[in-house]
Amino acid sequence: NVEPSMPPKKRKIKLDDSMASSAFCLAKRAEQEEGPVSHVIQLHISDVASIPDPGVMAPRKEINGFSWRLFVCTRTHPTRIHLECGFNQSRLWFTRANLYLTITAPNKPVYSEIYENYRFSNSSTGFRSSSLDMEFQNGELRDASSFTVEARIECIGPDASTFRQDPRPLGFLNPNDYFDCVLSMSETKIYVNKKKLSRHSPYFEALFSQRYKEANQKEITIEDADPQHFVKLLHLVHRGDVSLINTQDLNEESAEGILRLADLFQFSDTVTDVEMFLLHEDCQMKMGKKLGLAERYRLLTLKDECIDKLRTSEEIQSIRKSEEYSQLSQETRELIFEKTLKLWEDAPKPIVL
Repeated sequence: NVEPSMPPKKRKIKLDDSMASSAFCLAKRAEQEEGPVSHVIQLHISDVASIPDPGVMAPRKEINGFSWRLFVCTRTHPTRIHLECGFNQSRLWFTRANLYLTITAPNKPVYSEIYENYRFSNSSTGFRSSSLDMEFQNGELRDASSFTVEARIECIGPDASTFRQDPRPLGFLNPNDYFDCVLSMSETKIYVNKKKLSRHSPYFEALFSQRYKEANQKEITIEDADPQHFVKLLHLVHRGDVSLINTQDLNEESAEGILRLADLFQFSDTVTDVEMFLLHEDCQMKMGKKLGLAERYRLLTLKDECIDKLRTSEEIQSIRKSEEYSQLSQETRELIFEKTLKLWEDAPKPIVL
C-alpha cells in the first residue's frame, strides 16, 4: 500500500557572506547527530555565458535503489533547478527525503532552500520519475561568471527494494486500468491516460477540456499521425529520460517522426529530448539532415551547433548538395556562407617567394 501524500515542510533561507564557506551548514550540523546518511550531487557551471540550451545535467546517482539526477534548465525564466528521483522497476512507488539545495557563486551570497520530508512518488500518474523544481531569479547570479549547484539528499522513506518489480512494459496498444481514453490513428487504437497527456501537452489539455466535445468521448480520432511514432513518443513522455541513445524508441531512424509529432501536439519536453539526442556526440545522423530538422522545428541550439561544427569545405559542400539545403531559410544560408568565408580566411596561405 502506498502512503497518502503529505505536504512537505519547506523553508527558504538566504545565507550571508560570512556563511558562504559552508553552503550546507545546517546539513553538516545534522550529520553530527544520529540520523539519515547524506548523499551529495554537485553540478558546477564553469562558464555561465556558454551554458547550452536547454541546460546542463549532472551524472545520475543511485541512492537507496532510486536513480537521482540534478538538472539546471536555462530555457525557463527564472532559471530552474530540477532534482529528479526515478525508479523503472515499478509503476507504483514513493520515497521521502530531506533536501538541502544551494547555489554558490564567487563573491555572491549563498542561496539555499531546505525541504523537509519531501515526497517523491508516481502513484497518481504512472510516471516513472518524480521531480522537485527550485526556481531562483536570474538576478541572484547577475554578473556571476560561474556557479555551483549542490543537492544534499537524506533519504528517510522506503528504499526501492520495498516495491515489487513490474516486468511488463507500459504498453499503449492494449487496455488496462490506467488508461481512460482511446486515440484512433490510421485504424490503430492507442490507449492513453488523459491527465498524463494533459500535463505534458497544451494540445491535449485543450482537447480534453470541457470546451470540446471530445472531452467526454471514450474514443477520439486523430488525423495525420503515424501510430508507430506516436507510441514511441508516448514511451518517451512516460519514461522522462533524455539520455536515450540508439534505443528502441529514439534513434536516428525514429527521431524525425517523433519530433514531428512532438511539435504537432505541443510536447515541448519531448522536443527538447529529441534535440538533446541529436546534439549527442554518438548520434550518427548526417549534418545536413540535422540542420534541416533544426530549421523546420526551430531548434536553435542544434542549428548553431551544426554550423559551428563545420570544419572543412568538403563538409559545407556536402550540406549544399543535401536535399535539406533547398529548404533552409535565407538567414541560415547566409550563416553557412559566413562560415565558408571564415574557413577560407583561417586556412594557411601559400608562401610566395
